[in-house]
Amino acid sequence: MPAAFDDHLGAKFSGRWILLTAMNIRRIAILCFLVALLTAVYALTRTQRWEAAAVTMVPGGQGSIMSQLGDLGDIAGSMLPGSMASLAGMGSMSAGTPAGMDITVVNQVLSSRTVLERVLLKYNLLEQFNSPTMDLAIEKLGTRISVTLSPEGFLIVAAQAESREDAAAMVNDMILFANDELSTIITTRARRARILAQQSVTAAEDSLDAAQVRLEEFRSETGFLFPEIQGAQAMDVLSTLETELVLAEAQLAGVSGTMSPSSPAYTEIAQQVSYLRGSIEERMSSGDSLSVFPGMEGIPSILREYERIAIDVETRRVIYLMLRQELESLKLQEAQESPTLEVLIPATPSGLRAYPKRGMMVVTNTLAALILALLWLAVVAYSRDLLTREETGAFWKNVVSISRRQLFLGGKKDQGKGS
Repeated sequence: MPAAFDDHLGAKFSGRWILLTAMNIRRIAILCFLVALLTAVYALTRTQRWEAAAVTMVPGGQGSIMSQLGDLGDIAGSMLPGSMASLAGMGSMSAGTPAGMDITVVNQVLSSRTVLERVLLKYNLLEQFNSPTMDLAIEKLGTRISVTLSPEGFLIVAAQAESREDAAAMVNDMILFANDELSTIITTRARRARILAQQSVTAAEDSLDAAQVRLEEFRSETGFLFPEIQGAQAMDVLSTLETELVLAEAQLAGVSGTMSPSSPAYTEIAQQVSYLRGSIEERMSSGDSLSVFPGMEGIPSILREYERIAIDVETRRVIYLMLRQELESLKLQEAQESPTLEVLIPATPSGLRAYPKRGMMVVTNTLAALILALLWLAVVAYSRDLLTREETGAFWKNVVSISRRQLFLGGKKDQGKGS
């Protein structure tokens, strides 16, 4: 019974395949050994790469503080080894909800061409990739970086580089470049209003500068640095001169009855009275050119011009301060509403290299070689079955013979038969 069973199994395709495999076990073993050896040599010649990853979030992109802590515990627990994996239990406390539009915008910006180009240029990856164009370099860089959106609404940014430090720095720069781009994209009404307010503040500042320049020119032309103070002091000077004039005239009237006009004392008092009168008349008209006080005749018009310029300056100053206050308010509102990336878990390089995984490569290629060898033996067994079968053997042998003659693969014997 066993012999009959063996004859029955040997007549089948599976039996012939197993028998052929057993006859070529040594060759299969040598093939797998050579593949494993070549793979190991190939893996040793590959440039090592290390991976770093950071967990980020978009403020306002989660449902609540407790949900943020819980979801962050899930991710941190999955990324950290050992006892730290217990943090994943915090995720059962609550479930977060993605922010939708904001997270989508941030995700697109992180993977945008602008951010990738800045990374390529900063780390000189064009030369490292030997890429003649930026498009090819971006395509190769896409195989080394990844931006993953977790179900909890967190963005996991990962990058590979030839050193641990470069990998972490690349992740940090991607986040930094993305925030720079997000700061220039109009994503909220507050940002649009802030831009308009900033333009208005610039215009108001230019207007205030022009008014202040006009006030400076007015002070240079008139000599009125402090018009109100100088006008009041001019009145004090005039009142002092008039008081001295009255006293001098009273003294002159007193000595006129006892002294002759030719006496020295009388002449001195008369000249003093004359000087005081001339000084008062000069100050009442155009003013003394050597005095800091202008003439009283022009003070009203000067003060009127000064008040007009001062009102203009104060009005523009108030407008400028109001716009500045509104701008600061809009900046705060923009910071609250605009999407930005906040780092929750900093970029930390992994302890093991990301490429090449030498053990995995050897095992994978060896298994692939073993499977291919078994498939090839199956093809050989099936082909022999076709050639040895009575109903199909003659036909397929004739096909093989004709094909060899057509391809000039036959020997002289075959060629003679064909002729």
